Amino acid sequence: MDEKERPQIEEAKEYLRAAGFADVEDSPHQRDKFERDLYAILMTWMGARRILRVSTIWMSDHPQPGAIRAGLEGRSVADKLKGHGQVTVLDQGSIEEP
Repeated sequence: MDEKERPQIEEAKEYLRAAGFADVEDSPHQRDKFERDLYAILMTWMGARRILRVSTIWMSDHPQPGAIRAGLEGRSVADKLKGHGQVTVLDQGSIEEP
């Protein structure tokens, strides 16, 4: 991850906290060889572990303040995470769910 993406990551984490998720944190296992362009954020919902993976390309394409939050809200990411254990926001902003 490039440090220029840190503000977008923090914005995503704030969005998740505001949606009621607890224990929102960066995954300690970033960038394995199969997921180089995805950044993982861990959290809990009602005691269950959830994971949001966000494309670093998508984040880089949305550097304006508020853009990441608006993108996540518009895709109902919080609701999807509450229903599923994992959600991925891909390069073009499309959503992948299990």
